[in-house]
Amino acid sequence: MNIVLSVAFIALFCMDYYFMYSDTIKRNPELTEKQRAYILSIKASTTLFLISIYFNYKFIASGFDVDLYTSRLNSNDNFVLDLSVFNLISYLIMDCYVGYNKYHKYMCTLSGYTHHIVYTFVSVIALYINVPGFYFLFMIEELPTIFLSSGNYNKGLRHDNIFGLTFFLTRLLYHGYLTWKFSFNKMFLIFGGLSFGLHSYWFKNWFTKYFLKTNRKNVKQE
Repeated sequence: MNIVLSVAFIALFCMDYYFMYSDTIKRNPELTEKQRAYILSIKASTTLFLISIYFNYKFIASGFDVDLYTSRLNSNDNFVLDLSVFNLISYLIMDCYVGYNKYHKYMCTLSGYTHHIVYTFVSVIALYINVPGFYFLFMIEELPTIFLSSGNYNKGLRHDNIFGLTFFLTRLLYHGYLTWKFSFNKMFLIFGGLSFGLHSYWFKNWFTKYFLKTNRKNVKQE
């Protein structure tokens, strides 16, 4: 896809994210700053996860054979993959833009501006070297983000144990497998390895905060 058309799609997706955020705020003016910080994340993570499910199904149906999986991606699949990466880039851009103006303090973390800038760069590389079919298999890792974002938006939807379990299964076990599977490509080897280290660090913090402390409290109560 040529650059002009690519930029046009990214601009359209950016507008979609912006107007979706604005409409949500207009309909729910009582939302706190923290709740507003997760509006775009809920939309993006759900979209990316659902698209990734389809391509992971094709990968599994191919017996986890990289060459067979690649050969089964038709022109429609490749078009959807390109649009999906554009959608991801648009989310990363708009979350930084809206976040800077509306919920800046919630973006000043490793998972905020730093994460978004790095993954914008990675997404552009994935398009440039034509590997979105591999790249989007990793987007199944957005499942725990759905639980995290929806739980922060609505406390009634918060499930810390489900978040921890899905994080471990997708961002550690499956992420490690995909990184190994695509290690023949330097981008996946380097960024996959670095992100695995980051995921391990985040999981350690969650495990310490929500699992160990909970168990210690239960022991003391007994």
